[in-house]
Amino acid sequence: MSETVLITGVAGFIGSHVAEHCQKLGMKVIGLDDLSGGVIGNVRPGARGLA
Repeated sequence: MSETVLITGVAGFIGSHVAEHCQKLGMKVIGLDDLSGGVIGNVRPGARGLA
């Protein structure tokens, strides 16, 4: 069973890199971001997004 993580600020620089690392470890990533400081292009494919 894989772990699920919720990452806030996933469209920002740090959040996008944390999400990428978690995905590489086999975790399921759910991302939360209001896009006030990040860009949607930073969100990796396969991440579930909540804006």
